[in-house]
Amino acid sequence: MTMINLFLDDIRNCPDNFILVKTVSQLIYKLDELKELDQEVNIISLDHDLGENEPTGYDFVKYLIESGNYDPSVYPKQIFLHTANGVGRDNMFKLLERYKPEWVKLHRGPMPNND
Repeated sequence: MTMINLFLDDIRNCPDNFILVKTVSQLIYKLDELKELDQEVNIISLDHDLGENEPTGYDFVKYLIESGNYDPSVYPKQIFLHTANGVGRDNMFKLLERYKPEWVKLHRGPMPNND
């Protein structure tokens, strides 16, 4: 089974070996699509601010927790918070830390650069 990595961001360049999604609705759609294909998500990396009047990374975290309460298969193996918004990062981290399954690795910052 192929492991999929997803990168939620409206501005930054997408890292290699990731699928770029620019909005929360695109990310939710992609997760539903992958579930239908029986593919697991390895990593989701989240930005907080996704454009004016757009749902934020925090809105996605709330969705993930709510849906994950009924279906833990929606969780990735790892979640990175690459946002530059410190308050948004802290809010996402606190919510995930409290409600994520214990097997999900949560990282307060971006993925390490492998250069």
